[in-house]
Order: sequence, then structure tokens, then C-alpha cells
Amino acid sequence: VSPFPVIIKYHYNFVLYSYIMKGNLFAPVVEAFIRNNGRYNLLESAILELFEFIKLEDIKILCTYVVENFGKIFDEIQYVQTFKNLRNKYDQHQDRLKDKEKGYDS
Repeated sequence: VSPFPVIIKYHYNFVLYSYIMKGNLFAPVVEAFIRNNGRYNLLESAILELFEFIKLEDIKILCTYVVENFGKIFDEIQYVQTFKNLRNKYDQHQDRLKDKEKGYDS
């Protein structure tokens, strides 16, 4: 089991998320994922688990950060559904925000 989700889960707060985003700390993770080039190994599994965790726990602020900063890279990855599902979660959240702005509180 990778340590990434455990760290995020136990420090479930905006201070940590702000630190991650301000320092662009997922950039090296994404770079490592790209360099791994789709090889099925522990690194690949740990990184996919991290992004799955963000999606499953519905951590909107990190989902937004990931999609807005790395979405173009992830949109090209088709061999797993992780990034497509993360994009869908992001799109749903954006739609809800637009509805709230229009006064359609759901």
C-alpha cells in the first residue's frame, strides 16, 4: 500500500492542500508517472492509487488543481480510467458551481 493516500487522509485539511498546490508538489509525481511510460509496477500503482483516492474521497480542491494543471497530460492516457473519471468528477463539480451561480441550488 502506498503512503500517499494515508498521508493525505490523515492530514485532511486545506493547509496541506494549499501547501501542495502552492509548491506544485504533484508536478514531480506526474513527471515520474510520465517517465514510467505505462509500465505496470509499484510506482505506477502508487501514483494511480493517489489519484483514485482524490477522486473517491471527492477532495474537490485537489481534483481541481490536478485537472487544471495536468489535465491535458492525463487526457491522453487511455489505458486506465483513473484520469477520465477524475476529469468527470471535476466537470460535475464545475457544473454544480455554475448552477449555484445561476441560483439553481441543488
